[in-house]
Amino acid sequence: MNKLILLVCSTCLVSFSAYAEGTTTTESHTPKSSWEGLYVGGSLGVVHDRTSFYSNNSYNGSTNGGGKNVLASDHGIAGLQLGYNWLFDSYLVGLTSDVNFGSFKQTACRGAATTSTACGDSLNGTMDMENDTKLLGTVRAKAGYVFGDFVPYVTTGVALARLTNTTTIDCPSGCGVNDNIPGFNTATNRNTALRLTYGIGGEYRLAQNWRVGGEFMYLRFPSQSVSFTHNATFGPQVITSSQPSTYNAFKVNLIYTFD
Repeated sequence: MNKLILLVCSTCLVSFSAYAEGTTTTESHTPKSSWEGLYVGGSLGVVHDRTSFYSNNSYNGSTNGGGKNVLASDHGIAGLQLGYNWLFDSYLVGLTSDVNFGSFKQTACRGAATTSTACGDSLNGTMDMENDTKLLGTVRAKAGYVFGDFVPYVTTGVALARLTNTTTIDCPSGCGVNDNIPGFNTATNRNTALRLTYGIGGEYRLAQNWRVGGEFMYLRFPSQSVSFTHNATFGPQVITSSQPSTYNAFKVNLIYTFD
């Protein structure tokens, strides 16, 4: 991920440096109006995914915190975008939408006993929790300032994601009537979540209709919970797990503006 962050930052820095060098010798070689209008683009990038796995176990009327696992990993993404820009003197405002493809999956494991936090506790089985995001899209407004061939901007809007959270109890031994029946209890929650997102970016005009840019976006999706009753050795045990997720997306964009 560090290499991609460096690439995004370098894209913005090189773009601004190129603009600064050009303005010392001549006026901008393309009209500012080329920033306006309908555009399409594609992007490549990486998403840094941080997911917290929580579980609470209720046994014989009492509730015990089952602990917390926090996992972080990086996932590649590819996306498409469509937008429109308006120019007011040197101020640029626009609307943009994008859809990004990738599978952002995190998994965690712990024992299902009320006092267990380690994976592999077979007294009441092993609990496997999985969080999977399949599709990530945004609709946003953006505002920036035109410095010749370079535009830095801020952006905010809404993000949409398809989330699937699954918790499974495997019981290889010591679980009474469910003994030696692995994966006997599974609960899944599928949800489409809509949340606020915001970020910063910059674009450099390569030619009259072509631009390249870098962008950073922050997204946080709410906790998705699943709950079921696990028939452990010493009686029914209600298990609830939840997985809130945070995403930091770094992208490099190539954009074409229609005349």
